[in-house]
Amino acid sequence: MAYLEAIALKRQEELIREEEAAEQAEIELKARREVAEKEKRNKKKQVNTPQLNFFIPTVFQYNSEAALLELNQYQQKEKYLI
Repeated sequence: MAYLEAIALKRQEELIREEEAAEQAEIELKARREVAEKEKRNKKKQVNTPQLNFFIPTVFQYNSEAALLELNQYQQKEKYLI
C-alpha cells in the first residue's frame, strides 16, 4: 500500500512540475508577444512622425547672426518633436 502511495505522490509531483513549466512557457510567450506589439507600435509611430532634418532660412537668410539664432531655435524645437 505504501508503495502505491509513493508512486501516486511522485506522479502528482511530476504533474505539478509539468503544469508549472507550462505556465512559465505561457508567461514567456505572452511577454514576447507584448514586446513584439510594442516594437510594432513604435515602428508605426516612427513612420507616422515627420522627420524634420532640414533647415531652410526664411526671413533671416541674409543676416548671419539672425540665421544662426533661427537655426538654434529650430534645432531645439526638433528635439521635442522626435
